[in-house]
Amino acid sequence: VAKDRTELDASMRAIGVTILSVGAAILAFTAMIVGMVVRWGLRPLAALGARVSSIDSLSLSERLPTDSMPAELRPICSRLNELLARLEEMNILKSRQNELLEQQVKERTLEINEQKEKLAEKNREITDSITYAKRIQNAVLPPVGYVKELLPGSFVLYLPKDIVAGDFYWTAEVEGGKILFAVADCTGHGVPGALVSIVCFNALNRAVKEFGLTRPAEILDKVRELVIETFARSNEKVKDGMDIALCSLDTR
Repeated sequence: VAKDRTELDASMRAIGVTILSVGAAILAFTAMIVGMVVRWGLRPLAALGARVSSIDSLSLSERLPTDSMPAELRPICSRLNELLARLEEMNILKSRQNELLEQQVKERTLEINEQKEKLAEKNREITDSITYAKRIQNAVLPPVGYVKELLPGSFVLYLPKDIVAGDFYWTAEVEGGKILFAVADCTGHGVPGALVSIVCFNALNRAVKEFGLTRPAEILDKVRELVIETFARSNEKVKDGMDIALCSLDTR
């Protein structure tokens, strides 16, 4: 009996090992089959992912195939195609807006360039006019050579802030061996100051040559009177004038 029991146990162990081996083989085969099925099933999804990844802003008009996809993926493809259509529409709208914006920028740039050219032309005209006015103002001022002739060893430092200015110098030789010379600063700068300087310069000449005055105090009083008289002719109230230093040199 003991011998039969031992043989039975050995047979049972052999059967158990066989069953385990067969089960392991079946599990391995099943796992291989399942893996192949999963990979085969995921192949359309991987292809769909690769197709979606290849789409950029230049290929928004492309659409994902739905007929060749499994039934489970067709709703996803349809939804993705709807999103692509919206993106394409938005991209077209953006392109049109960019074109419109570029056209507006070109038009504004053209207008700005035209205005710039007009302003440059006006600036040239004004500058040319002021430069010519400088020639007139320089012609009114006493020549430096004449000043040095009357006042040997003298010099003239005349550096106007603008092309024309309200600053001027003046000199004249009167009877009795006296030399009158003055420097003046009229109100205003540039063209307004230059116009006032012409009025004041002319008043100095009139006070000396027309009215025959030689004393600085009398000359300045007459100049004040003449300047006020000149500006009084205007309908507008003018408060312009000048600061002046006038000297008389007796060369005898």
